[in-house]
Amino acid sequence: MQQALGPETVDDLSEQTGVPRNDLLSQLSQALPTLVDRLTPQGRIPEPDEMARSPQSGRVDV
Repeated sequence: MQQALGPETVDDLSEQTGVPRNDLLSQLSQALPTLVDRLTPQGRIPEPDEMARSPQSGRVDV
């Protein structure tokens, strides 16, 4: 996760959230797969009109 985001981004996120670096990386590793699955139904990015019709448009629960 750190390699994908870059150490500077991880440091910034850790500082902004107050979550220790290792805890942040662990939480992101657990949450991001679910987030990506929910944002890309059928393995693709929805078209703008599909997102506008979605009952949960703009909201993602992880």
